[in-house]
Amino acid sequence: MKIAINSCRGGFGLSPAAIIKLWELGVQGIAKPVGEYFKDREDDSILSAKSFLADWRKHLEHPGSSPRHIAHVFSPDETLVLHTPMSVEFRSDPLLLQLLEEMGDKANGEFAELKVVEIPDDVDFTIEEVNGKEHIAEKHRKWS
Repeated sequence: MKIAINSCRGGFGLSPAAIIKLWELGVQGIAKPVGEYFKDREDDSILSAKSFLADWRKHLEHPGSSPRHIAHVFSPDETLVLHTPMSVEFRSDPLLLQLLEEMGDKANGEFAELKVVEIPDDVDFTIEEVNGKEHIAEKHRKWS
């Protein structure tokens, strides 16, 4: 089984271009309607959405002048917020793994160096991290 992890301090994250590409490929669980996404925020959701959308538009106008990390990525019609799921199922999604292979470093978020690790199919595992740097560990029983 192949699994995507982050191999440096910082944390797992995809570039805006990678997130949009996954959405275009139809990967499930990465899009949420703007109103639904911002409704649970503590601050004023309408102002938040407008502010993040303005940042996104600036990024689109001058992609080379902004960092790879954008707080929120929007669909081309600006009705959806696109995000990076953190689930194990997403990390082993064949479309994600293919995208990482095709895009290489251009798929990395601002603080990420993503890589694909292969483990035996029958291993019961978890993804663990220290300061954002991840590794795959076999699950063991614990009591306390």
